[in-house]
Amino acid sequence: MSRWPGWWARARDRKSVAENSVTVVHSGPDGDDGFLTYKVTEEKDFKHRMSIADFEWANDDAWRDLWIYVTRLDLVDQIEDDVSLDDPVTWLFEDPRVVRTKDVFDEIWLRLVDVPRMLQARTYGAAEPVVIGVRDRLLPANDGCYRVSPDGAERVEEQADLTIPVDLLGAVYLGDTTFSQLAAAKRISGTRLRDADALFAVDRKPYCGTFF
Repeated sequence: MSRWPGWWARARDRKSVAENSVTVVHSGPDGDDGFLTYKVTEEKDFKHRMSIADFEWANDDAWRDLWIYVTRLDLVDQIEDDVSLDDPVTWLFEDPRVVRTKDVFDEIWLRLVDVPRMLQARTYGAAEPVVIGVRDRLLPANDGCYRVSPDGAERVEEQADLTIPVDLLGAVYLGDTTFSQLAAAKRISGTRLRDADALFAVDRKPYCGTFF
């Protein structure tokens, strides 16, 4: 998601002044490539808690260096941040038990309105082609079979290897959920599940990071 000027004025500039927060920018060989914004509040027994409001990075070096910065600040007893479920922050510490998950909540909701266009818009992993049957009760134009391969996706008049409703297609589209997981839960049926998983696989779970 892009952040328009009004977002920066409301969420960063005015809010930062009102909440007395701090913004730190990381610069690499090619210029600025990450930043975070945080504030520190005092709680009981003179304990201090840091709340990270925004944490964005363009590469692993920026991510790691910014985490090292906040963990080395004096007089901070606890750091809170919203991260993706597969964020590797745990492995920054010799004792991974110091990192705890306080809560898990929804961050991205996705509903595919134009299935042919959306399937054509993304890239796919290395696997044999799979024909996916899509069912959409609200938008019948999306109903049909789509042949997905490493070269892309196209609508076809073929028998589907597996069938999936459009709401669950939104779950697998970004790679957060696999076809095999849905089949194990009896939410979808069909064959060629491993090939479908490989086609839609991603290196990192989807994470937005911008409230909307």
